Amino acid sequence: MNFYVILLFIFPSSTLYCIPYKQMYFAYTSKTIKSFGLRHLGIFFLYFLLFVFGYYFLKRIVTNPQKLIEDQLLISKVLVAFISFHIIFLVCSNWKRTKFLLTTYFSESGSAYNLAIFRIIYFFILGGHFFFYTIKYQISWTYLPDSSKVGLPLINWLVHILPVSPEIYTVFSILAGIACWCICIGLGTRYAFMILIPTAFYVIGVPMFYGKLSHSHILFWVPVLFCFSPVADVWSIEAWIRKRKGRSLVIENHPK
Repeated sequence: MNFYVILLFIFPSSTLYCIPYKQMYFAYTSKTIKSFGLRHLGIFFLYFLLFVFGYYFLKRIVTNPQKLIEDQLLISKVLVAFISFHIIFLVCSNWKRTKFLLTTYFSESGSAYNLAIFRIIYFFILGGHFFFYTIKYQISWTYLPDSSKVGLPLINWLVHILPVSPEIYTVFSILAGIACWCICIGLGTRYAFMILIPTAFYVIGVPMFYGKLSHSHILFWVPVLFCFSPVADVWSIEAWIRKRKGRSLVIENHPK
């Protein structure tokens, strides 16, 4: 049971009603909403801890390994059901506020500096991942024969025609790392994204081509989303070059 995923599943839903949204909507009920959200967040942590306790307590009382797995799986499913009903209750009992948040989230103005901070931190770390982790630890998958490949939904045809070898994997990992660090410093950002997307797809995807179940593909989807964002408008070499040439952008809030 992946407790980190479960926490990410419920925590935003509870805190949604704990923090007043821009203090511009439902201001007159912000204290009530905050109290309501904190109360339900406390309720969540209470039953979450009870389930965690029961999950690991089973190891002490169940000696049959197969029975232990089945019981722990049942507890996990019941916990997910509890969380789902809890979220549905939160949404239904605060429908007006939820509707407002959903309709304004994607059109709300955001700061270009927020994007820049995320760009610098995320792509610096991602570049290190390609340079130092994938080449050392994930390259072992490339030594498996093509007959070991496992088809994936919608891209089964692509999995079987893509060539896989340690040499190609190493080159693509290096290219992906270089592209990440170019994005990090804001140098040729758009072109770097054009290099990063296909190389990251290959490097991150190869282990999954052979049946590895992994959530690391999120590392690929984040760059895909951010390639459509003005991530290099500020705090970048491109912005510095534009300023030197007298072509500085007028920095305004961008939609999320």
